[in-house]
Amino acid sequence: MEVEFQQELEETKEIRVPSFINFRKMIDSLPYCKETFAVKLCYLTATRRSEITTKCPPCEIKRGKGNAYGKYLEYKIETFRKKDFVQKVLVIKIALAKRSKKKLVFKRIGLPINPVFDPWVLDLLKWLRLKGTLKLEISPNTLNNWVKWALKRWIPDVHAHSLRHYRTNHLVTEYGFEAFDLLPYLGWSAKTASGMMGSGSGQIDIYSHLSWRKYFLKLCLPIDELI
Repeated sequence: MEVEFQQELEETKEIRVPSFINFRKMIDSLPYCKETFAVKLCYLTATRRSEITTKCPPCEIKRGKGNAYGKYLEYKIETFRKKDFVQKVLVIKIALAKRSKKKLVFKRIGLPINPVFDPWVLDLLKWLRLKGTLKLEISPNTLNNWVKWALKRWIPDVHAHSLRHYRTNHLVTEYGFEAFDLLPYLGWSAKTASGMMGSGSGQIDIYSHLSWRKYFLKLCLPIDELI
């Protein structure tokens, strides 16, 4: 796998995103430990390191953004129903960075609780049973070190934010996500998604209120078919 992945990196130097198959193999080869859990959590939620550690960096507090995030990382179990399809969902609520310095802005990630679709979600639930929370009581720099420990033998320049890039690319290439699917998943404003499609934003941020239900069925693909 290492030779295959090195060839892949050379072919995609500008992006340096591992393929979905290789990335899953890398992480599945690691032992179950806090570092592996951190990689899976960051990847599945496509979060920034300050959001996942619920720590607001001092530099952003000085800029007046300290009240906008760094406090919340919550979860609940919901049920998704559409016609005859019923699926339990792990919904993770995350306060966002880089959205507002005056109020809290959240995103909610909906992940199917079913190993057929993604066994890594069960690892998040296992952690919840042990710890009672998804919060990582560590600094953003420590999170970076955990990610580097897990992946440096394959990707020497990896860091925690890389996982947000990987997940975004995989959602598009493997799950068929489009701009307005990425919007609620990544916590982007509708204005950002409109810009991606080359259209004006108008009042879309005022009137669009998309949730995880927008994209959820796209995540309900058997993992064996993807890898």
